[in-house]
Amino acid sequence: KMSNETLNPLTKHYNASTNSLNKDDYSSIYHHKETSMSSIDIETEHPNDNHPPDHHHEAISPTKMPKWLCDLLEPVFKMRKRKTTIEQELYCGLIQFISCLYVLPVVPFQMKRVGYIEASTIVATSATCSLGSMIAAFLTDMPFIIAPPTSVSIFLAVSMQQSGLRPLEGNAAVMISGAGLALVGAIPPLSRLVTKFIPDCIQASTAVGIGLITALAGATEIHLVVHGKYTILDMGVISPEVVVAICSLILVAACLHYHIKGAFCCGLFFGTFVWWLISNEWPEALAAAPEAITSTGEYDHNRIVLLVFNLLFLYILTLNGLARGCSDLAGLTKKNGAVPRGNWLLVVCGLTTMLSGYFSGPPILISPESAAGIKAGAKTGLSTLVCGILFGLATFFSPIFAAVPAAGTAPLLIMVGVLMFSNVKRIDWTDMKVAVPAYCVLFFIPFTYSILRGVAFGYIIYIALILFTGEYISFTEDFIYNFNELIYGKKSDSKSKLIKSKSTRLPIAFNDETLKNESENGTEGSEYESESEKQADNSNVFTKVLGLLDMKEGGVTVGLH
Repeated sequence: KMSNETLNPLTKHYNASTNSLNKDDYSSIYHHKETSMSSIDIETEHPNDNHPPDHHHEAISPTKMPKWLCDLLEPVFKMRKRKTTIEQELYCGLIQFISCLYVLPVVPFQMKRVGYIEASTIVATSATCSLGSMIAAFLTDMPFIIAPPTSVSIFLAVSMQQSGLRPLEGNAAVMISGAGLALVGAIPPLSRLVTKFIPDCIQASTAVGIGLITALAGATEIHLVVHGKYTILDMGVISPEVVVAICSLILVAACLHYHIKGAFCCGLFFGTFVWWLISNEWPEALAAAPEAITSTGEYDHNRIVLLVFNLLFLYILTLNGLARGCSDLAGLTKKNGAVPRGNWLLVVCGLTTMLSGYFSGPPILISPESAAGIKAGAKTGLSTLVCGILFGLATFFSPIFAAVPAAGTAPLLIMVGVLMFSNVKRIDWTDMKVAVPAYCVLFFIPFTYSILRGVAFGYIIYIALILFTGEYISFTEDFIYNFNELIYGKKSDSKSKLIKSKSTRLPIAFNDETLKNESENGTEGSEYESESEKQADNSNVFTKVLGLLDMKEGGVTVGLH
């Protein structure tokens, strides 16, 4: 017979373990609720109420590694503070590498469609992933894999194909956008200004649109979707390649359902080996000396301007969502909502992307597969260091990755689209001033194959609806009032002139009579000491809309009357 005191802890532990197992490795990464860039390096409005998975709170067994090794690594990775061991981090690094290994055949296979040499792109990808992960391990001490997100690489290939750009011009765009990302990370106020006022609905719909492009690219690779004779798109012939790809897709979905580590690699291996058996197309060699191609030559700068802005915008959205999501999952996010050493993370990704572009590689950011290692218990940069070393060893096996067929890569692209489509639930479809701009973005991105055009169109619709729904007063107030926080990293102390009730919205068409009625009803006028002051203020309609600017201590305080 067991007492209640004995049963309750056991019941709590069982429930906590069950809840931990029911969490999908990727769900909290692909559709994180708060995606403002400010979450990386400044305080956010949301306190940190996210905790690491329950298994992170379990007692950590003493390490069996030599004491001198622990003392050597502790100042760099702070494993005692984060309650982990060397053995745990080594194991998690291996899990992260296995989960992320699929990018080596998938990304270069997509780049091959626009003229890149697949073998050299594989070498450039694995080498820069190795170098970037090892640098990030020491500078950030976070369990984040530095590798190319599939959606970003797919977008680069599709944009180049649509614009008719050569690989040399694509490399230049990657290098310049990487330099821009490093600059954003090196200047904290700039990183706050970039996406502080991009609405969450625009960010969520952008992720959905990119997921649709990625899934469409995977379906066209195996000719499951083709150009129609009477329609724009049509369904292709069900060939053996399509059957193998569909079976591989089902396998990946089943592995994700059962939370199997390396689910994408399971589908990749299955589709690849089955197609090799059917087609009898085996790799010509198992290993080869790494060879990379540097991007040197002349190109037209004017042709890549739009692509550079597209890529930089995509980098920021992707990095912000992944960094905050992974940090929350690991329980490392600060109480103010900031990701530790977030600026260093941007700088490392920017410099690594520049190096990758120089060697004809794709953009290198944070990989969503970092979640697999974090769920396994990764808490420090030591797991990232292990993953970087393994990526370096994979550089010598480029012939194997180059022989991976479309039947092995296409299902992974479709599954990435599925995971990114989950962002659609972040959109409030009952609020038209949010739903309409979001739908325009996720509609125009895949059908125009341009992120910048889709986001620009959606943002124009968003601003127009803000004006015509009477929300512009609150929008202007929030924009100017947060100026101090954006530039100086702190909020203004002067709030005496702010409108007392943010829920109050003035109509678009109003005049002195409207203000008089509001004053009689008690909804306005508390800011004035005398009737003459109120009448003088009411005579200037622009004062009601724009407010009064008062420069104090290098910042801006605003009063909206």
